[in-house]
Amino acid sequence: MDGPARVTSRELNNTGDKPFVCPTCGRAFSRNDSLTRHVRIHGRTGLEPIHRPYQQPTTQPQVSQQVVTPTSVNGASDFVGGDAFEQTLDHSNEARDDDSSIVPAADYSFTSPLSFDGSLAWPDAEQLLQTIVSSDWSSLTLPPDMLAATPPSDGATPFVIDPRLQENHGHPMQSSDGSAEAIQSLSNMITSVSSRVTTAVEKLPGLTSAFLDNCLQTYFIRFNPSFPILHRPTFVFRECSPSLLLNAIALGSLFIGTEDAVSKGEALWRLAYTAVATSWQSLLYHRGMHDSRNGVQLALTALLGQTYAMLSKNETLRVTSQVYHSLGFSWARHCNLFDLEPLSGVESLSTNGGEELAKSWKAWVAREQQLRALLGHYILDGQLSFLSGQPTSVSHVTNPLVLSGNSRLFDSQSAAEWLTEMKSASHEPVHFRQLYFALFEAQNIDPSLMGAAKTDDLKSLGNSLDVRVVLECIHSLVRETRDSLYVHSIGSLPSLFEVKTALFRVYRRLEHHHDPVERLVLLLRWHFVCLDTVSNSMHICTRLIHQFQIQQNLFGPRDASESWSSIVDWVRTSPDAKRALLHATAIQDIAGQLPLSHINSMWMPIPIFAAAIIFGIFCLNGLSTVTLPHSVDWSVALDLTNPGAEPAALTSFDDQSQSKTQAFLGSSFRAANLALGHSRNLRYDFNSLQTIIHGLSVQWGVCCELESVLHSLKAHCP
Repeated sequence: MDGPARVTSRELNNTGDKPFVCPTCGRAFSRNDSLTRHVRIHGRTGLEPIHRPYQQPTTQPQVSQQVVTPTSVNGASDFVGGDAFEQTLDHSNEARDDDSSIVPAADYSFTSPLSFDGSLAWPDAEQLLQTIVSSDWSSLTLPPDMLAATPPSDGATPFVIDPRLQENHGHPMQSSDGSAEAIQSLSNMITSVSSRVTTAVEKLPGLTSAFLDNCLQTYFIRFNPSFPILHRPTFVFRECSPSLLLNAIALGSLFIGTEDAVSKGEALWRLAYTAVATSWQSLLYHRGMHDSRNGVQLALTALLGQTYAMLSKNETLRVTSQVYHSLGFSWARHCNLFDLEPLSGVESLSTNGGEELAKSWKAWVAREQQLRALLGHYILDGQLSFLSGQPTSVSHVTNPLVLSGNSRLFDSQSAAEWLTEMKSASHEPVHFRQLYFALFEAQNIDPSLMGAAKTDDLKSLGNSLDVRVVLECIHSLVRETRDSLYVHSIGSLPSLFEVKTALFRVYRRLEHHHDPVERLVLLLRWHFVCLDTVSNSMHICTRLIHQFQIQQNLFGPRDASESWSSIVDWVRTSPDAKRALLHATAIQDIAGQLPLSHINSMWMPIPIFAAAIIFGIFCLNGLSTVTLPHSVDWSVALDLTNPGAEPAALTSFDDQSQSKTQAFLGSSFRAANLALGHSRNLRYDFNSLQTIIHGLSVQWGVCCELESVLHSLKAHCP
């Protein structure tokens, strides 16, 4: 730096309790190691720090107030060490609505994950790096009116106790029973945890602004297209809270392709996790530039952070995502995010609207991101429920939200393009409750709760995000219909046959999906839900792990009391085992057709693992070669054609897929029948899926555990 930087009045008023001062910019710190980190950003590591003797402050310290004050519009003070952001992002309020502040998607010149042209797509990444490196983490002290405590483990979650409910009304608690010592001990624990998190980031080599920038680019190129939550054309770096940025950067780091990038991403995730855990109160009151409600960025942060943790190699992170997966809904309800602002005034806009048109576009994007954040939490809730074996945190069938905007609207690169699409799109809102009413034909749902629903509502189910929400809802119903607790206590649950009927109706809608590649991706997920409908894949997996004493850290304790002989009988005699095999082979075939950009998405690991488990259990029973029909009628595979009829009685063979499928369900595995279809090598399919899981482990660390389980199973195959 050419000269000393501006020193804020906040720092001048707090020099007494921050005796270590930067000789270049004059910024004060309470600990020498914090100052040492800060000095590095000036490139003058040889400077001796200035130590000021402690002086009793003459005014009431204001630093602690920053921790609990509602976040400012630039989203800086929600981050631990928010003072640094106050200094480095002072320009963030300039020209916020100017379209020139938006980095267009065409700015991407992304050739390889580690190639740079010397410039940053987001220059503010340098300021984010400086804040990460130089923040005074020891300033995470106890405010006068709030007692914070954290357990002393690395994976622990800081929690907050609010003594404002006590009679002291915000004054530090005083007593003669050792309370002062206890408070000091808790303060030391906080300092210790924050210091460990900072040290982990500090020790990472190569943590540069270019790395942060590259990870954020990779997030938008590789992750966001498969889970479209953030809006790239209107994304402004400095309008995002640091915790949201760090979670997006952590997800992007998974696609860089190097181990050091993964370790950096996990350290940044922990940094964001600590920041949210200690300042979520402020984030609850934060409102983005175009948001209509507070807390939208907190909901987005929780969604991205829990997605990263759910698929992490680190068991602590996976458990954290499962234990705290309901927090996103709790925060959203507290901020009233489910009350979406209605769309209005679109007809009056013109392509020459200029500033008004740009403002309307950004307001629509903010509303859409709010909606997609909530829908993303529904998807995440279903997947975490499946992995943990616990009930969902909300009732999916009563989802009050409307369907999201179509992909052409969300992908619009300019306000004029958005307006063109907006005028041709339907603006009649369709709620998910109406959609479920149509799917289940109102047989077990109170019409008074659903409003006006009609079969035509199913035609609105075209957006990939909406399809995933519906599939997670149906999947949750599958688990509930199998759980005796739900079946015997709730009489309004649909039957398993009705759930299968709803699944087949979704399949019919997927046949008309406009994107052929995305249609395959959604069909793969559809087959996974069907597979779990007929086989209870997680129960089978748990039974296999118990039978062969496989060491794993993936699945919590489940009922493994069923005898191994019953599993063997199920494989050899049950039509459901054959149905599961049909869906597993469909998953295998679809995975072989997908391009690399789609097979590496977050949706792939669990369905591919479940299909591999089905192949593995057949191979364990000595059934490595099976004759399958050339084409499958999925209504027959779901047992929808003749409820209660015996498939074995259907023996007419012809070229129609329905007859072929019925014949397969009634055939013997031991007798090859070339007239039925082709011979399938299940051991080869098992190995192929294991190879895919191995490839996915580069992005999704949880696949390392999945691959280990599959490797152990293969060792027991005859």
